[in-house]
Amino acid sequence: MPDKDLEERVDRMEFYLSLMRDMVVDPESYALWDYIMSEELNEEQANQMLSILKKHHAKLQPGESELNKDVKLELDIDLKQLLHLFEKPANEAGVYSILLRASKLPQYPLYASLLEK
Repeated sequence: MPDKDLEERVDRMEFYLSLMRDMVVDPESYALWDYIMSEELNEEQANQMLSILKKHHAKLQPGESELNKDVKLELDIDLKQLLHLFEKPANEAGVYSILLRASKLPQYPLYASLLEK
């Protein structure tokens, strides 16, 4: 195994260890961390995802489902592009999976409203 691959793996494992600290305290709330690890995302990729989630969450308005539809469309596009970039399935199921997990994080409670049909 080349040294660069080994170094990347060690970096990713160190990052996962930091995520696992949160998961030990509250596994349900930090389900997105499990997704990040199971999809083998590195710290940079995780930060890109979190940046998108943070940007769109700031635009959501509590109780304004009509106004939030545009935010959801933009979020879907951004997440699908990101998933494609990560060479992951860039479809509705992938976006839903991310949003479901993100909605459980304390900083993104409004995402739960986007999951309701």
